[in-house]
Amino acid sequence: MKKVYTKIESIVGNVLTVRAEGVRNGDLALVGDAAYILQAILPHIQPAEHRDWMEQIREWQAHDYKPVDSDTELKPHQMIDEICRQAGPDA
Repeated sequence: MKKVYTKIESIVGNVLTVRAEGVRNGDLALVGDAAYILQAILPHIQPAEHRDWMEQIREWQAHDYKPVDSDTELKPHQMIDEICRQAGPDA
């Protein structure tokens, strides 16, 4: 598998959409079982520390931050919660 994606844009149902480089229209949709697709691309993802992001998370945790759900747009925490719910406790 050749890496052309640079960022996961969304996961809706069983469609994982990623930002891609070198693809004519700039994005690439992979259609299939999300578990299979994620397992297939995992070996091609480079580790990253995200120090600034982790510091922001620690700051939120220190202040007991609770994100607010939205009925009109999908918030990142809602997507993460749904992925965790569907993946189950062993994921």
